[in-house]
Amino acid sequence: MTRARHLLGAFATAALANFGAAATAQDDTRFVDAFSGPWFAFDVAARAGEDPCRIDLDQGDDAPLPARTSGCAETLAGVSGWRIEGGMIHLIGGGGDELASLGGNQFRMTGEVSQAGTSLILDRAEGDGTGADLARAVRRHGCYFSGFASDCAAPEALAAPPRGRGRITALADVNVRVQPRREAEILGVVERGSSIATESCLQTADGYWCRASFGDAPGWIAKSALRQDEWPVVTFVAETPSGD
Repeated sequence: MTRARHLLGAFATAALANFGAAATAQDDTRFVDAFSGPWFAFDVAARAGEDPCRIDLDQGDDAPLPARTSGCAETLAGVSGWRIEGGMIHLIGGGGDELASLGGNQFRMTGEVSQAGTSLILDRAEGDGTGADLARAVRRHGCYFSGFASDCAAPEALAAPPRGRGRITALADVNVRVQPRREAEILGVVERGSSIATESCLQTADGYWCRASFGDAPGWIAKSALRQDEWPVVTFVAETPSGD
């Protein structure tokens, strides 16, 4: 990620977090400009077909602001409006009910679907650029590496993690973040070899992220990462369920 991109993301995150207190008309316009436009839910559970779920947050004069969807499944298909309130983006249904609330920056927003209580991640088309950085690194080195080893990861290590509850094993010391974003606060570190019970795993613009409970706090782990901004690595592998 470039420094300019990082600083812009940090500004938008701070701006959204502080929006609720004393927003002026000028602030309102800036925030709407920053967060309007197309967003995508890349996870297969959000899709109604082969293409990612797309939600366009439009600008306008009415409250809530208008929104349009295409290719979205179930609850997200009903999104017809949005607003910024209390430091969050709220997606609104046709009847005025809140369908989801999210926080983040202008590259990724994360939160929950209100009715289902399931996690939701919305990305811009290219995310924050991490997915493209990973793809370039893989082309340069020819593979993903297994943790911090010098060996290429086996094909099964690249497989999608369990969507619902499951278990994963850390292939390296892995940062646990409070949100599924690369710049989010680090909650702690999972040591290499640790077995982790996951609650859900979602596909995003930069690969899979899994949510798990660490004590009383939920946290997120990215399945792929760039080591020293150069080496593409797989950070965990799904455990094979044992037989009865």
